[in-house]
Amino acid sequence: MEIIKKVVGLLGANCYIIRNETEAVVIDPGGNPELIYPVIGRRKLLYIINTHGHYDHIGANNDLKSRYDTKLACHRDEYQVLVNPELNLSEMVEMPFISVMPDILL
Repeated sequence: MEIIKKVVGLLGANCYIIRNETEAVVIDPGGNPELIYPVIGRRKLLYIINTHGHYDHIGANNDLKSRYDTKLACHRDEYQVLVNPELNLSEMVEMPFISVMPDILL
């Protein structure tokens, strides 16, 4: 198993990909999915996990979710933040973003 850090998105958020030979998990995909795809490679993406709902941590949720057959997980208190540009602060940078709904509430 290895943990790979990628710096992604407008604010340079840390995105972590935990992977082994066959599977991967992505934590806080804040943007730049093109930097994340090669790290996943041909592995099965088991989960996307958001530690919280700010736009710099969720920016690639939709891209990853549409590319891979995977599940999105976040804390139950954060799911409304994902889908509200005012709460996820994307409205503040004039790039309103609405994430796909989470599949799993932690």
